[in-house]
Amino acid sequence: MGATDSNKIQAKAGNYNPVELENEVAERWEKDKTFENSIENRRSSKPFTFLEGPPTANGKPGIHHVLSRLFKDMVCRWKTMEGHLVERKGGWDTHGLPVEIEVQKQLNLMSNEEIEAYGMEAFNQKCKESVWTYEEAWREMSERMAFWVDMDNPYVTLHDEYIESAWWSLKQMHDKDLLFRGHKVLPYCPQTGTSYSTHEVSLGYKEVAEPAVYVKFKLQDSEGSIVAWTTTPWTLPGNVGLAVGPDVTYCRVKVTSKPSDSWEGRGGAEVGEELILAKDLMPEVLRHHAEVVEEFPGSELVGQAYEPLFPGAINRGDSETAWTVVAADFVTTTDGTGIVHTAVMYGEDDYQLGMEVGFPAQHTVGMDGKFIKGTHQILDGNYVKDCDSKIIDLLDGENRLYREHTYTHDYPHCWRTDHPLLYYAMDSWFVRMTAVKDKIIDYNSQVEWAPEWTGTGRVGEWLRNIKDWAISRERYWGTPLPVWICESCGHQHCIGSIEEMNSLKTKNSPAPKELHRPYVDDVKLCCTAEGCSGEMVREPYVMDCWFDSGCASFAQWHYPFENKDKFENSFPVDYICEAVDQTRGWFYSLLAVSTTVFDSISYKRCLSLGHILDNEGKKMSKSKGNVVNPWDHFNKEGTDAIRWYMTSQSAPWNPMNFDPNGVRETYAKMFLTLWNVHKFHLDYAILDNFDYNKDFITVDK
Repeated sequence: MGATDSNKIQAKAGNYNPVELENEVAERWEKDKTFENSIENRRSSKPFTFLEGPPTANGKPGIHHVLSRLFKDMVCRWKTMEGHLVERKGGWDTHGLPVEIEVQKQLNLMSNEEIEAYGMEAFNQKCKESVWTYEEAWREMSERMAFWVDMDNPYVTLHDEYIESAWWSLKQMHDKDLLFRGHKVLPYCPQTGTSYSTHEVSLGYKEVAEPAVYVKFKLQDSEGSIVAWTTTPWTLPGNVGLAVGPDVTYCRVKVTSKPSDSWEGRGGAEVGEELILAKDLMPEVLRHHAEVVEEFPGSELVGQAYEPLFPGAINRGDSETAWTVVAADFVTTTDGTGIVHTAVMYGEDDYQLGMEVGFPAQHTVGMDGKFIKGTHQILDGNYVKDCDSKIIDLLDGENRLYREHTYTHDYPHCWRTDHPLLYYAMDSWFVRMTAVKDKIIDYNSQVEWAPEWTGTGRVGEWLRNIKDWAISRERYWGTPLPVWICESCGHQHCIGSIEEMNSLKTKNSPAPKELHRPYVDDVKLCCTAEGCSGEMVREPYVMDCWFDSGCASFAQWHYPFENKDKFENSFPVDYICEAVDQTRGWFYSLLAVSTTVFDSISYKRCLSLGHILDNEGKKMSKSKGNVVNPWDHFNKEGTDAIRWYMTSQSAPWNPMNFDPNGVRETYAKMFLTLWNVHKFHLDYAILDNFDYNKDFITVDK
């Protein structure tokens, strides 16, 4: 071969084989360490920092993960091409209820009692193993779609170093008086045995049609019954009071005749029976013909006593207000009857009102979601949501039911089990987010949101109605809550490091094998209260796994124990990207932790992606059979075709109707066209003995 022959085209292009070509390029990148060199060659360049939202590897990656990884990769490659140093550390989210549920299914453990019988240590070991079930599948997908990220040195939320950094951050909140213990009504799932924070609840609302009832509460010292409305009949055995608006106008009416229309369902009222309800709501509520006996303000009802619906279900104790009418400013006449049934343990307003006026605070429902023994012989031991009709029957039999109807509304469901949540008064630990409301709203306004209305709308509205963050969970597999309480004096101490824990450990306490339950549960600490020689035991909770991921910006570096420069040079990060449902998930937890710990934003720019739907605009689900396997396209049209298809459909924040035919069309129109242009050039270059050095034409010509 002559010297000039090496500068000539030697072979024709052949047919386009995207899989073969992409694999060939990927192998060359790996061999030449192209990704690694793109970082090392820019060590002296200005950094552009990126934070990977950590997936959980106990589930297979899907088509929606391709979308998010695409826009992460595209922006990072663009910034690399601009000359920036763009490090991309992988991450794994390894704690929490999703992991536990998968293991419970594998082991056929249906309750917390069964988990504890199996053994917490053994159960958590299974959880630890399960989080890596699909790690290889995630690696393969990431590599196949050319998502450049360092998966060999990832941050992992189950590592002791990560947990220690999370402990440190909670200690900062504690020292700022932002961590507190409270008894609060929280959304609770009996099936999983855990409560949920408000941003978790927002993930699981569903429209449901349920029974609602108008109940008659018989007054003790006068004729008539007060009528109250509820959409949760299961809370009625826990009723301890009725709330009225002191300035609302109420009427006492006497039934004069039965309804002219046929009566549907159970309930009713006798001719001559007297009912009390808000004047403005009479047309909506009453089905009987009735005459107004008197009108009066709600203040005149305050203090009147009525008969309990379920005698014996609640112990009055020393309460002087049980089963009486009280005034409340939250009572309106927009719906219902203008009188609110109050069950202290099953509603946020109910609980606060009960604490103010001295209603008895007792449960009629256990943590398993079943009625406690002694509530009523027909209800005892039964799951509350299965008892609505039984309760309505009981009310009807005692002439306590005015009428029933079906009520359609949005109701929160467990985002993991799909069961309806119960609002349930629980002991929990909270971060006082209401104390930093103005700060977090200000920091949110400093973030460059794409689209802009995600920040001002979805996130902004959420922050304007911010609530304290319930961070403790009654579970097993998670970051242990680092709070110890003295058994002698009740002193509370929040631990901020392994060193601090070891320095306070009692002589007989073992060194924990790792920072997980049950090992840290066995560690007792010497009380730090002055003059007390008691022992402190750990609160038996784990932390919300959203708190874990909210610590990623600093815990990935084991800050402040290591890599101080690494963290300070990369915080706040320049860019994050996830789907729009993370506005009340990861986007929020990052912002909440950075606000309370660092008085700062956590990220400068956030791309919020729309959801991927099927080609008819419906949500993808396994039950519907409309889920797309990305490998079906990777192995046909190639990953470049699917990447191009996803970026060219519409703005990334809009929902995308994924059409497999669209991917094939992209392959044909875009990539086959490019290949044919390339093939045309090669074929004729060979015929013409084209020499790319000799025949080179400079740009200026």
